[in-house]
Amino acid sequence: MTSPSQFSSDLQLAIAAAVKAGGEIMKVYGKDLGTQYKKDDSPVTIADNRAQKVILEALKPTNLPVLSEEMQIPSFEIRNIWNRYWLVDPLDGTKEFVNGGKDFTVNIALMEHNRPVEGIIFIPFTRELYIGGHSFKQVFKAKLMDFDEGVVEHINLKPVTPPRRGNIIRIAVSASHLSGETLAFVESLRTRYGADAVELCKRGSSVKFCLLAEGKVDMYPRYSPCMEWDTAAGQAICEAAGAVMKRLDDRKPLKYNKKDLVNPPFIMEVPF
Repeated sequence: MTSPSQFSSDLQLAIAAAVKAGGEIMKVYGKDLGTQYKKDDSPVTIADNRAQKVILEALKPTNLPVLSEEMQIPSFEIRNIWNRYWLVDPLDGTKEFVNGGKDFTVNIALMEHNRPVEGIIFIPFTRELYIGGHSFKQVFKAKLMDFDEGVVEHINLKPVTPPRRGNIIRIAVSASHLSGETLAFVESLRTRYGADAVELCKRGSSVKFCLLAEGKVDMYPRYSPCMEWDTAAGQAICEAAGAVMKRLDDRKPLKYNKKDLVNPPFIMEVPF
């Protein structure tokens, strides 16, 4: 058992921010969301905006810049000189949220030299909190009783020890962005290992990273477009659990704080 008090003050603030943002999201869950659509047809709701406001305010004492989905993105010339910053998705899985699903998350990652070094994912519907990073090389999980940011001081975090791979390859795929390329990748594994040796787990948002960190799935391939704030927190958490994130085209590490913040196709997996 451990508690957030053992983490850095910056990380403690980020954990409290994620929990409080989750509370704001659940206040409007299942109600009139005031849904609007961006230029890319992705939805944005009042929950996105309320969570964003809470997180930005909570992270102010860290004196670190913030890059978030629901904000005016600073120019690359400004971002390029950042050594440490927060990469935030205040509500990942908005489509799931709008449709009354449960797979939506709050994602906060601490970035150093354009690498995610600490990650926080909070699942408001189930009140599950995941924390992982390079500084402690361990994934911790907690089940919260409420969304009060003060509850963070009393959380008992349990270390997650993912099981080793078995004979079945369990693949996490997107419930709402299942592309033809992903299906082709799955079929290639079935051809190689046998149809009965591959299982699919369809889930939304960054919940897929949480499943991988806990050893409930073995890999998460992603071909459909997503943004840097969709992956940073999950990458830090899964790497702390021993998983590896690579691009699918050249198997090189995923890069962050690019001019274009769209991720290339990637795979996060537990090594054989």
